[in-house]
Amino acid sequence: MTLRAAMLKPTARLWRAVSVVALPFLCTSCFTMGLWGVLPDSEVDAFTHQEETVFAYDEGTEWSWSLLGLRILLTPVTVGLDVLTCPVQAVLFGNDDDDC
Repeated sequence: MTLRAAMLKPTARLWRAVSVVALPFLCTSCFTMGLWGVLPDSEVDAFTHQEETVFAYDEGTEWSWSLLGLRILLTPVTVGLDVLTCPVQAVLFGNDDDDC
């Protein structure tokens, strides 16, 4: 193994670890947020007076230790669903640009 290969190997591992840790936070959307009690809602923008989709915490969300454990176990599944359905969610929740 050359010196360059030895130096690149920890960097690749570091990027892989950072990606695995960051993915749940970057790709979370409606499935994951719904699992944790944050649901889509609509509100009117004060400046444009257009209706926008926002996410708001549902006060009726039940919390217990067993539900917390279940949510933690199901989070990787919901993140996977979010990644697979990301284009559809972008269209449904109006991620369009006003400048277009």
